[in-house]
Amino acid sequence: MIYSTKIQRILILIMLKFLLASMACAANIKLHSITPLAAFNMAFDLKENQQLNSVNGAGAGATIRFSLGQKWNFLFTSGYFNLKVNQNNPIDYWNWEFWNRFYGNYIRDLQRDSNYVAQLSYRQHLHLIPFIVQLEFSQPLGEQFTIQAAFGGGIFYFKRVLTVHEKWTKYFPEKDYRFTYAFDNHANPHSGTIPACNLALQTNYRLRANLNLNAGVQWGYFFKTGTKQFFPFRQLVQFQLGFQFLH
Repeated sequence: MIYSTKIQRILILIMLKFLLASMACAANIKLHSITPLAAFNMAFDLKENQQLNSVNGAGAGATIRFSLGQKWNFLFTSGYFNLKVNQNNPIDYWNWEFWNRFYGNYIRDLQRDSNYVAQLSYRQHLHLIPFIVQLEFSQPLGEQFTIQAAFGGGIFYFKRVLTVHEKWTKYFPEKDYRFTYAFDNHANPHSGTIPACNLALQTNYRLRANLNLNAGVQWGYFFKTGTKQFFPFRQLVQFQLGFQFLH
């Protein structure tokens, strides 16, 4: 039921994007360009008292621009970003009921036998899907360069996942033999939506009549990231590089 509600929210957001795009076309607002882009993300203002060391990662997306005049554009941006979460002892903050009630105690009890040795390592990721709208001002700098500044906001859908890699060794003293095996244990994921506002600064270099090289940086600030929320930071800086195909 929770996942169906979240899917409904995403579908509603997509429908709103298409509705706004249709309204733009109906108002004779012209399609300016489509920009596929690659991005690298670095998170700042990490949550305190959770032993978070870093959150960063790459991804890809696309921006659709509609021209509002000679220097103003209206932007839609979406994509997918996979951020690696580096955190000490993540299970302590995960609220994993299976581990808290049973499995963690089982591991501790089993290792009281000196013949058992367990090595635990963690892989944690934050998957982000943004739905952003922005208003952009564009200023040419000569014939080949253009600088653009934009502000706006939107909704980020997130899913935070944790995998515990367990490597076990059991020693059989009667045969002086060690048996080793390993497997992954997947924690219950945490997901939701987070509102955000952002600012962007970009530059274009004209390669051809209908093709630009686009590079830029965006800063985002996230709201409603309280202590009970599993979203791990409040600020995100994104470096972008892409090709802008002019309409």
